Amino acid sequence: MMKKKYFVILSLLAIVIVMITMIVINKKSIIPKRICCTVERILEKEGISGCKITQIANYSDISYFLLCPIVTESDEIQYIWDMFDLDNKELLTDDFVLSNTEFTSKDDFWEDANDKILKNKKISLVIDTRKQIMDRLIESSLFEIDEEEAVNFAVNYVADYENEARIYGMSLDEYRENVLKKSEQEFYNLCYDEGIRQIKEYLVIGAIYQKEFFEDEEIDDDIYYRFQQIQNKVYSLFISTEDGF
Repeated sequence: MMKKKYFVILSLLAIVIVMITMIVINKKSIIPKRICCTVERILEKEGISGCKITQIANYSDISYFLLCPIVTESDEIQYIWDMFDLDNKELLTDDFVLSNTEFTSKDDFWEDANDKILKNKKISLVIDTRKQIMDRLIESSLFEIDEEEAVNFAVNYVADYENEARIYGMSLDEYRENVLKKSEQEFYNLCYDEGIRQIKEYLVIGAIYQKEFFEDEEIDDDIYYRFQQIQNKVYSLFISTEDGF
């Protein structure tokens, strides 16, 4: 019953928005013959196989070189603030470390802390860069979106937020108002937009992977695990890193 309610709301939203985006087509952009088998299987499983990519952006000029991040003192202070509510490194003495951590000295603690801080900064940098790349690819590609399928798919995002609300001991409306700080209409806009973006991301990754690497048969691996591998290979076309990254 609740799912039907969400579907009706999102259907009305789709009609009002009429997401017809006019994109200037780059004459060098690519008309895909097909997408890779793994993404085809995901689209079918998710009920969005009627959504298509009709033109891939010209991506020959997309290139990012990532330098290895540096751990700063402010990073270290933030780390101990998050862990111990300490705002000064001098307060982290050997005695404090011995009493409050698994480490036997502050030097051991900081060696581990710096490794973790650096790892997290690398991950954040890669995630941010991947988002920039996907934004560019989606913006300059063309899609045919089946609105009914997209609305049904967006209901999954409503359900995800409903589950998050339960974790906080809230109803969906309470979570929307107090955590997301959104009106009901803004919330359903958010779910719809997140669903559309995920559909387009599937299509872009599937089309580029098929063009650059070619997948001509189904793989027996878990399709979502396989998709992560495919994503990594596609993004490797656009991202290079400094030695030691």
